[in-house]
Amino acid sequence: MSENLILAFLFVFVQHGTSTNDVTKILRHDGNASFYYGGKERLNGAKLVTESGNSDNLAVVSERLIGNNVLFSTNLNKGIYTDSSSFLGCFFDSVPNFARGVSIWRYKPWNAWTKPIRINKISDMKDWDVQFFYWQYEDGVYGAAVPLSEKGFRTTIGNFHGLFGVKSLSYAPNDYTGDVKLLIVGFGKNPFELFRSVYSDALTLLGKKENKIENKKFPQSLDYLGWCTYNALDMGRDQDEEHIVNAVKSFNDKGVKLGWLIIDDGWFDVTNGSLNSFIPNAKVFPHGFKRLNERLKNECGLRDVGVWLCFYGYWNGINKDSELGRRYASDLFSWLQKPRPTDSDTVRKVKYYFIRPDSKSLDDFYNNWYKYIKSQGFSFLKVDNQLVTERMAVDNYPVTYLSEAMHKSMNRYAEKYFDGILINCMDMTADAYFNFGKSSVARGVEDYFPERDKGTGYDLERGGAAAHLLMALYNNLYFSQLVYSDFDMFESGNTNGFYHAIARAAQNGPIYLTDKIGEQKIEVIKPLSYSDGKLIRPKTPLTISEDCLFQLQDSALMKAYSLNNHSAMLCVWNMSDAESVSGFVSARNINGMNTGRFVIYDYFEGIASVVDADDKLPLKLNRMGYKLYHFIPYCFPATPIGLIGKYNCSGSIVDCHFYKNGFKVIVGDGGEFAANSNSAPKMASIDGAQCSYSYKDGLVKLSIPQGENREEHKIVMLW
Repeated sequence: MSENLILAFLFVFVQHGTSTNDVTKILRHDGNASFYYGGKERLNGAKLVTESGNSDNLAVVSERLIGNNVLFSTNLNKGIYTDSSSFLGCFFDSVPNFARGVSIWRYKPWNAWTKPIRINKISDMKDWDVQFFYWQYEDGVYGAAVPLSEKGFRTTIGNFHGLFGVKSLSYAPNDYTGDVKLLIVGFGKNPFELFRSVYSDALTLLGKKENKIENKKFPQSLDYLGWCTYNALDMGRDQDEEHIVNAVKSFNDKGVKLGWLIIDDGWFDVTNGSLNSFIPNAKVFPHGFKRLNERLKNECGLRDVGVWLCFYGYWNGINKDSELGRRYASDLFSWLQKPRPTDSDTVRKVKYYFIRPDSKSLDDFYNNWYKYIKSQGFSFLKVDNQLVTERMAVDNYPVTYLSEAMHKSMNRYAEKYFDGILINCMDMTADAYFNFGKSSVARGVEDYFPERDKGTGYDLERGGAAAHLLMALYNNLYFSQLVYSDFDMFESGNTNGFYHAIARAAQNGPIYLTDKIGEQKIEVIKPLSYSDGKLIRPKTPLTISEDCLFQLQDSALMKAYSLNNHSAMLCVWNMSDAESVSGFVSARNINGMNTGRFVIYDYFEGIASVVDADDKLPLKLNRMGYKLYHFIPYCFPATPIGLIGKYNCSGSIVDCHFYKNGFKVIVGDGGEFAANSNSAPKMASIDGAQCSYSYKDGLVKLSIPQGENREEHKIVMLW
């Protein structure tokens, strides 16, 4: 790509940033603090409260500016005793001129995932467990709040007697004395820069800089198209060596190259949901894993194989009466919980066991387990149910102490044996996501439910495609600050295969399928990757357009974008429970693309046109309708679009140089290439050899031969 085009694109992208004249100020009067931004009061009064309403043993809330954000802390005085169920909190008197907001709430009873909830007034907020809250004032300025968890306390945003603030719980007696950071709040005109800023400051203040997304790399192993056994093999019930090998071969037979797979749940040696052994159930895998992995790589050509694990052994911990339990008998602790989260409160709780966080056996457990898994030929992990520490902690250990100990040990040995490559899962709680460490991928939405598993409807829990992706998009506003968010597997043969596929293609995380043998829909799958399975990932996460930030399930177009090196993808869906929705699409739907001219390419229609940033293109989508557009900075005499057989066609352009009379581009594979121009070129070549091309309706097209192995190709066009 030419240096001038890079600079032009970046200039367009950044100029919508926050003005240096808009700063946050703290003014104090009669012991109360008010918080101003842009010369207007945005928040006032910050008072410490406890569940009993008595805070006599606590110092007052302290506030200090961290750049343009405000940190709220308290000080636990020496001798105070915090029991397992009471909270301490910080709540504000008012949010002056509040207009609207969205809370990202961890919903019940699973406590594993979050979803957006509209906030028309502060009292609409749930009483606790809001992981992220953003809002807008009547003058258009945004606010954002991130709760901070440390010193044994897990802090979430909530509502207390109609006031907005945070609640901190320890889940066990906690005798910590000293400062406790509670909350960081920021204000700004650009919501996306604001969200980045508050999370960056939050992680720095918590001493977890390694957990910032800018300090992480996407795992090379996951940079290819994948497949998961779970849905495809009947939730693990059909899981065995032959089924798995045959399933991968069925993709090969259809010309789809997979890079990796995950052997999901269904292989463990367990008793009543408690782990007996590291070794797989002999009835499921009588030959163990090693032979299977060798077959998958040698017979099927897979690059990598991963395995699903539970964070603490299995769903009900370690079986204390097994050989594994006896090995760690002296270092086990117990906790009580309902057999299933969906059970009523009247159901008798059951005692389960795992290894004490203060024991050397914790490291021994993860070390030996992961060492064995590595010896069987696996190259990465998926680690599930990371929310469990809040159940384990009750009356045992302050929750974030327990979580930090378990995550540090898990991450240490994931790094030792798997280069830190793991997919975190059931993890949308502060005691998990603040402890991701260097691991860079995590599930950012609830499980994928196809129609046959009641994955229909618009409920933001176990809903259909529209509900699933809407939650993924809103969750991405905060989760993408920490990790490359995983939108979960999906089935290409599902009724809404394309609907799901464009979201995965426009997100910068992993993409993996869970189709059954013979049910793959090739026209949905092949545009996701190059011919060798390598993904064409955008450079940024899929982000809701600013005009949709407060929309949720209103009857309107849902728009979200991501950026490539020199272009942007804009996905549009009807995610509403409506027969049709109408609106407009524009370059301005993409943060920063507010000036200049662009070529807009409609992927599904195969049509290109030139637009100004201010142009609004009318669009109507019927129920479950979808569109995929590419916005590419306009160049004369032609604008390269890329390999138009791929969802991320403009992302297939690896490099680009412009001349006065044409361009030279490098594309990542063979296939049909297109460029937009108002005339046909005088010459076109592929890898130095002149070639034929077609010109119609403003599109110059040529076909790049597809070799046996994927390779990059140089395209030159001159006018």
